[in-house]
Amino acid sequence: MAVLFLTFSLIACSASPPVPIDAKGDWLDYSDSRLGYSIKYPGNFRLVPKGSGEIGFRGPDNKVAYRMTVATFDEAKKRGLWVTTEPIGTTYVSGGITSHRYVYDYQIGMKKEHRVAFVVDREGKMLALEFHIASNNTEGTLDQGQTEVLQSFILL
Repeated sequence: MAVLFLTFSLIACSASPPVPIDAKGDWLDYSDSRLGYSIKYPGNFRLVPKGSGEIGFRGPDNKVAYRMTVATFDEAKKRGLWVTTEPIGTTYVSGGITSHRYVYDYQIGMKKEHRVAFVVDREGKMLALEFHIASNNTEGTLDQGQTEVLQSFILL
């Protein structure tokens, strides 16, 4: 019985979000000409290529604070990404292009991450800027640093 309880407890664990992104300081630019976007990241962050054009932005605590993800609808559904929920609103990104905003839980092994994703259609695929957020942030509200990142997201 104790093993069953421990197993259930581990499955239900949520990964803690990374430390907040510092909106001050030096910021660097990252561009992907193939997917057609540019975005900023703090100078103390590291870029972590994920393959297929995806990239994570890892903070000083060594956790990925945000990422750029690209997938077709079917790929996103298979991977358990944002399309598993309904969008909760829209946000305008560079040039007034509409992105759909999703708040969802992403399962990573035994843990889950609570995420907010801003998704735009890009040449038959979905391009998403995703932030790891606190599990009680049901509205997907961004902090100052996350807002700075979102405002820097430009479609080329």
